[in-house]
Amino acid sequence: MNKNEILFYFDIMNKKLKDKDVSAYVNVYGGAVMCLVFNSRDNTKDIDAIFEPESVLKEIAVEIADEHKLSKDWFNDEIKLFRPETTNNKFFKSWSNLKLYVPTAEYMFAMKCYSARFGKSKDLEDMIYLIKHLEIHKFSQAVGIIERFFDLNQIRGEVREFLLEELGD
Repeated sequence: MNKNEILFYFDIMNKKLKDKDVSAYVNVYGGAVMCLVFNSRDNTKDIDAIFEPESVLKEIAVEIADEHKLSKDWFNDEIKLFRPETTNNKFFKSWSNLKLYVPTAEYMFAMKCYSARFGKSKDLEDMIYLIKHLEIHKFSQAVGIIERFFDLNQIRGEVREFLLEELGD
């Protein structure tokens, strides 16, 4: 999904919420944020999110998947496994019945470091983009950002090694 498609599906989601007379919010993470907010990549395979009301939005997501031949997990809440803090989110866009929030760049960087899956995803590219975007020049700066949100001991060794190689000490 590219940025326009993501917004198109959120527009449909809003219409379905309006039909049900339900208001909702979605906190978006991962690749969708990299597309929507930073324009740092052309697409993402899914939308990782935390949302309320859960049951209504999950039902709507299944309807949209069926209607538009999307993967069943195109809109999912698996990001909960990484314990994102919705308090670090900022308003991004709203429709009549749907509000969309995204994390700060600092939180996205820390979360990418925490959840990085090298080789299987675009996490490494996203981390490099965020390092440049945040103007991180030293390993200690990266650590300072990460420690605001996560225990540094929870960051995998390969991520720390990458940051040391990329930034130096």
